[in-house]
Amino acid sequence: MDTPTIFTALIIVLLFITPFVLINRHNRKKEQPLLEALWAIAKKNNCDVSQHDVWNNTAIGIDKANSMVFFTQKLNSIKTAQQLALAEIKKCRIVSTNKITGNKDDGNFKEVDKLELAFAYKEKNNAETVLEFYNSGINSSSLTGELELAERWCKIANDTIKAMA
Repeated sequence: MDTPTIFTALIIVLLFITPFVLINRHNRKKEQPLLEALWAIAKKNNCDVSQHDVWNNTAIGIDKANSMVFFTQKLNSIKTAQQLALAEIKKCRIVSTNKITGNKDDGNFKEVDKLELAFAYKEKNNAETVLEFYNSGINSSSLTGELELAERWCKIANDTIKAMA
């Protein structure tokens, strides 16, 4: 190969890779404040986040050594943060709230309106703690991996609860 061909190929490769690098950098900058908030909640409870996920201005993490789940969410300018001691939890389950869309002619379709993790306490007096993974009124109009994330975190929580028993 001659020098102009190598140079042209290099420019084409750079033009192809650059958008992916810029998108990745933008996503990391967007995720960083959520992760820092998650780590701050954990630090307040003398814990370390050993596993986490970030999506749609939301982050969840767990300290498996101390069996604590941490959750933070930023909607508009409102930030929420929660922590759960899994030692107090009986079971975690997924709550999917659906709505029917469509009309008589086209047929009706079920559409996920909300997707949440609900943590039921061992003590019956405590109401369930609910962590919202998806809300069609706030997030995009369709699920983009939230169901898989909710299933994954439900399994992580229930496996941790079973390990403590």
